Amino acid sequence: MAIFKRQFAWILIITFLFLISCLPLSSQETDPFYINLLNHGEKSFLTGNYREAIKELEIAAFGLLEENSLRAKAYIYIGLGYYNLRDLVKSKEYLIKAQECLGEDNPHQLKIDEAVLREFNNLLNSFQLNKEQKATTLEKIENSTSKFKEFGRNEKPKIDLSDRIEELKKSLKTDPRNISLHYELYQIYLDQNNLKAAKKVLKDLVKKNPTEINSHYLLGKIEFKDRKYKEARQAFEKLLNLSQRIKLDEIKTAEAKAYLILCTYYRGKRKDTQKMIDTWLDELTPAKISLLSLDIGEKEKLQRIIDSFKNQIKTEK
Repeated sequence: MAIFKRQFAWILIITFLFLISCLPLSSQETDPFYINLLNHGEKSFLTGNYREAIKELEIAAFGLLEENSLRAKAYIYIGLGYYNLRDLVKSKEYLIKAQECLGEDNPHQLKIDEAVLREFNNLLNSFQLNKEQKATTLEKIENSTSKFKEFGRNEKPKIDLSDRIEELKKSLKTDPRNISLHYELYQIYLDQNNLKAAKKVLKDLVKKNPTEINSHYLLGKIEFKDRKYKEARQAFEKLLNLSQRIKLDEIKTAEAKAYLILCTYYRGKRKDTQKMIDTWLDELTPAKISLLSLDIGEKEKLQRIIDSFKNQIKTEK
């Protein structure tokens, strides 16, 4: 009887394992981690943070191997991101990947911002990657861009974007609240090292869309780089005020507080600096500071300021 029970148990186990092995892979749910990363990467792109967007979207695409439409969406943003960073080879490479994932599907089904889709279609035409010319391969791309190799490994070809700037300005006159147009124009000016024009675009964006939280963040950073510490402090204070109503990720919140401490310190406001450090000390640990996007020098300066005030408190005690 005991032998029969053991045999029956083994039969049940083997049957169960067989049924599991027969389940199709497509029935597995997509990991929400990669979906969230895709959404975050899209937001990073729309705020003009192309390098961060590319990092996030490349990881997302890797985890979405069974989701062609989602991978196509990621590849489109990555391709456009590389284009805005003036890496034409990488841009074309990812646009081809996007086309391969889409197949004959319409890209409008991906629920991508209309301005982004227009830019995607324009690049397909300018790179000769539309469906009629789909025979273009990565090898041909390398050949067609070989003329850029004379610029050197770390240099990028200069692209005349004056027509695109004028086009964006005209579009903003008819659609002044279009956030993506503002960010694209801002990024072009930033790449051209025209901080004055880039700042003007952000100020206009803040005026038209006062609750667009990332515009305050970028404006604060550019004012800080321009050593306009009073204006930078105002921008980061507005950002933190908005973050009480609009969700802001933990790192950007910490960066805003870090910049506020630096701005206040550089303006000679020692008492205000002390209050901020006392309030945010637990949030600005050395480990957290290392994750921020501040320059190395700014991180080191921030840590020295915090350590100095901490030592001062110990001395007073």
